[in-house]
Amino acid sequence: MKKVLSILSILLVMVTLSAATISSPAATVNLTKNKVITMDQLNKEVELYTKNGVSVQQIDVLNSLIDEILIEQGAARDGYSVTDSEVEQLYANQKKSVEAQAGRTLTDAEFESLVAESYGSVDEYKSYLKLQYLTQIYVSGAKADVLNNVAEPTENEIKTWYRQNSTNFTLPERVRLSLIAMEKTGDSATDSKKLSTLQSCYNDIVSGKITFEKGVQLYSEDTDSLSIGGDWGFMADNSTTRTNMGDNFVNTVMLMDAGDIEGVFETPYIYAIVKCTVHLDPTILTLNDTIEEYGITVREYIRQGLLYQNSQYAFLNAYNELLADLRNQAKINIILK
Repeated sequence: MKKVLSILSILLVMVTLSAATISSPAATVNLTKNKVITMDQLNKEVELYTKNGVSVQQIDVLNSLIDEILIEQGAARDGYSVTDSEVEQLYANQKKSVEAQAGRTLTDAEFESLVAESYGSVDEYKSYLKLQYLTQIYVSGAKADVLNNVAEPTENEIKTWYRQNSTNFTLPERVRLSLIAMEKTGDSATDSKKLSTLQSCYNDIVSGKITFEKGVQLYSEDTDSLSIGGDWGFMADNSTTRTNMGDNFVNTVMLMDAGDIEGVFETPYIYAIVKCTVHLDPTILTLNDTIEEYGITVREYIRQGLLYQNSQYAFLNAYNELLADLRNQAKINIILK
């Protein structure tokens, strides 16, 4: 009996020592109240980094956890907070962002699974979002003076960035096309008749009986381009053009020279005879050229990008200043060996 009790006592001591080791403190932080970071918490955080393929040192992760506590306690002390409804909105926004990248709607279960893979659980992810937003509003409020002094990019900085990255501002190869177009109806008899009419028109143009422009007036059903000789503007080889016009159409017209006429094309929506009026090789935009996608000049695009970069640097400086202030005000005891 004594032997059994002795063994049980040893096992109890071993379990107690093991629990003490797992939950032993790695650090204590006290800005407004005492907070303990346990080895269990620290190891769990390190494992999460490792799971996501990030190599970290324990002391770096510990300092990150200390910073989080300082931000939380400092924000609460100084009157900054994030509501539960704001957290739910942040979570919903992140789901929409992931759906936009994926190109489809995700079920709640699918998104929760993705979140759990990187953050452990939905609750931990929401805590992460809350802390990120809290940090943003706290830094913005407490260090507004730093954030209000963001440097405006100089003309030399803009020109230097452009010189180093000018090939990013390239207009692709483009062709300007005029079309004699007839709309597809989905009725086989009607569409067959339209196709036959356009084939006859194309033969007349090739033989010289009529001009392309006359063919536009006689046969084109595209009322928007009738008064301008069937002009559809410039077209480039991209996914949108291929979706709307089909691969065969794009592959052919991109090889046409100015003055060439080809037909008859069947696209997803129309039948068409095509005339190429201009063929432009790829060109690099100058600083004063407009980026059509954004409706601003290259110079303004670069200015906005550099200004955003400067604002990010300013935020990082403000964040570091705030943390330095909080660390000076707090009692921090790092126990980790």
